[in-house]
Amino acid sequence: MKKVFFRIHQILGLAIGLLISLICLTGAILVFEDECRELASPQLYFVSDAPAQARLEPSEVAERINRTLEDDAVARITVPSDTTRNYVVQLQSGDKSLYVNPYTATVAGQRGKRDGFFGDVMRLHRWLLDGSRTWGKAIVGYGVLLFIFILISGIVIWVPKSVKNLKQHFQIKTKASRQRMWYDSHRSLGIYLAIPLLILCITGLNWSFPWWRSGLYGLFGTQFNSSKSGKTEEKKELVSINYLAWQEVFRRLEAQHPSYRQITLENGEASVAEQFTWGNPRASEKYRFDQRTGEITEYTPYTEQPRLQKVRGWIYAVHVGSWGGWFIKSITFLVALLGATLPLTGYYIYWVKRKQRKKKK
Repeated sequence: MKKVFFRIHQILGLAIGLLISLICLTGAILVFEDECRELASPQLYFVSDAPAQARLEPSEVAERINRTLEDDAVARITVPSDTTRNYVVQLQSGDKSLYVNPYTATVAGQRGKRDGFFGDVMRLHRWLLDGSRTWGKAIVGYGVLLFIFILISGIVIWVPKSVKNLKQHFQIKTKASRQRMWYDSHRSLGIYLAIPLLILCITGLNWSFPWWRSGLYGLFGTQFNSSKSGKTEEKKELVSINYLAWQEVFRRLEAQHPSYRQITLENGEASVAEQFTWGNPRASEKYRFDQRTGEITEYTPYTEQPRLQKVRGWIYAVHVGSWGGWFIKSITFLVALLGATLPLTGYYIYWVKRKQRKKKK
C-alpha cells in the first residue's frame, strides 16, 4: 500500500512541485503585506507630526474631500482610534482608497485595491498573473487540490513500521551526509508542516472553486450566497449623502465603544471594530441609522449576525494567519515559506536516487 502512495506522492510532486513552491512563496510574502506597506510608505498611513488639537469630525473631512473631487464623492470613511493614523476614505466610484490627514483633511496619498508590488504578488498567487482570471485561477486551484493528495500521501509514507522508529522519523540528522540531511529535512519537516499546510489548502480553495466553497461553508452549517450578480460597465450615479448625520453617529458610537479599534461610516450604516488579540479580525458591531437625523435605528452585535458572515471572516483569517496577532502570523509565514522548500528537497532526493540508479547500471 505504501508503494502506491509513494508513487502518487512522487508523480504528483514532480509534476506540480514548482507550482506549489510558487504558491507557497507568494503566500508567505503576502502574510505581512499590511505591515510591509506601512514600513515602506509610513506617510500614507500615519501623521508625521500629530498636533495637540482634536481631529476633524468625519463629516468635515468628507465635505472637504468632496470639494476637491469631480464626478465622484465620498462613500465611506474609516476612523481609527489611533490618533496618529490617517483616516481611510473610499469613494463612490470604488476605484481607490484615499488616506487623509485627520487634522488638515489633506490627502496623504491613495491606493488601489491591488496596486504595487504586493498587488502583483497577489495576482501571481491567485491567478498566475492571468488578467482574465480563468486559466490561471484553474491551474492554481487544481494545483492546490493535487497538493492535498501529495500531503496526505506523504503522511501515509511517513508512518514508521514500528513505534521504535517513531522518534527517528521526527529528527533531522544535521551531522550526517548531505544527502541524508536533505532526505531527513524533506521527511521530518514535511510531517511537521503537513497539517498546517492542509489547513491553508482547504481554506485557500474557497477562492478557487464554487463547489468547494459550498461544501466548506456547509460544514459550518451555512450556505454561501454571492452578492455579485455580474460585472457591469455602466457608470453609477452619485448618491446624495447627508454627512452631518455621520458626525452625530460617530460621537454616539465613540462614547458607547471607548475601546474601539476603528469606526466605519457610510450611507445609513456604521460598524465598530473593537481592539482584539485573538479572534476574527473582521468582527464588528453593526448599526443602521437615519441618514437625515443621525438617529440610530438598529443595532446588531457580532454574536447575533448571520453565521455566513462569521464563517467568511474566519476562513479568511485562518488562511492569512490574522486571527492571532503577530505570533500566529509568524507561524503562518514560516509554514508557507518552509512549505515552498518541500518540492525543492523532493526534486533533489529524486535526482540523487536517479543518479545512483544510473551508476548501478
